[in-house]
Amino acid sequence: MLFFILSDDIKRMKFYINLDLCDGWRMRIMQHKQNMNLNYKSEKGTTVIEFCGELDNHTATLTKQDLDMIMEKTKSLDYIFDLGNLKFMDSSGIGILLGRYRAIKNNGGSLFVRNINPQIDKVFRVSGLYQVLIKLDKN
Repeated sequence: MLFFILSDDIKRMKFYINLDLCDGWRMRIMQHKQNMNLNYKSEKGTTVIEFCGELDNHTATLTKQDLDMIMEKTKSLDYIFDLGNLKFMDSSGIGILLGRYRAIKNNGGSLFVRNINPQIDKVFRVSGLYQVLIKLDKN
């Protein structure tokens, strides 16, 4: 299934592809012109969302909408954000993560992060995100 969503601002064009992949990933690719993709799958009752690209001021609004859409569709209690392919994150990204943390916590769930590269790890340490988010050491 392939469909396009076009907004008034052509820069906000994005497309969705739903795929059932043989390795277990239920994938929903959300491609923004600003270079941010989200993929998700279920692992033992927990939804894993993989971030690919840059989570910054340019991608924050659409990424928030897409995360909310995934969370509404999966209705999991617990989530793992896999940040292994996240190349950059600024304060807008911190806000997105904290907002999703609050929403998950309010529903009685937990939010975990994993596969954090050194640059993103530094952002987490400096901002204090590790005080609220649980870092998983291994997949």
